[in-house]
Amino acid sequence: SSFNGHRPRPNRMPVWRELLGKKLALGPSCEPKVKLHFDDRKTYDLHDPMFLRCLQVFAQTRNCSIVNAEKHSSQTGSDFAVIMCHDNNKDLGDVPPPSKKKGTGKARAKSAGVSSTNRKVSYQCWALG
Repeated sequence: SSFNGHRPRPNRMPVWRELLGKKLALGPSCEPKVKLHFDDRKTYDLHDPMFLRCLQVFAQTRNCSIVNAEKHSSQTGSDFAVIMCHDNNKDLGDVPPPSKKKGTGKARAKSAGVSSTNRKVSYQCWALG
C-alpha cells in the first residue's frame, strides 16, 4: 500500500566487500578507531553472515569504513582475535608473506615476550564501497 500516493523508497544497504591480501598497517600514524578483543576465537565465526553483518553495522555506526580481523592461533590452543574498525582506506597495507626462515620466528617471539610456540596469524579485511 502507498502512503499519500507515494511509494516508499527501498532501504538500500551499503555494500561491504572483502579485500584479499590486505590488513591495517598499524603503527604510530595508524591507530584503529575501535578495537575489539576476543579471548577465545572458537566462540564466534567470522564466516557466519549474521556475525559479519553485526560487525559491519557496528562499524558504520561509528563512521568506520573498514573492518579488519586478525586471528591468532597457536599449537597450545591459546587462540584469540582482534577486530579493528577504521575510517581511512589509505591506512591499509599488504599482508606479509609467511616467513620461510626457521630461526627468526622463535627469536622474534622471545624478544617480544611471547612464548616460542608457533603462532599463526591470519587476516581478513572488509571495506565499505
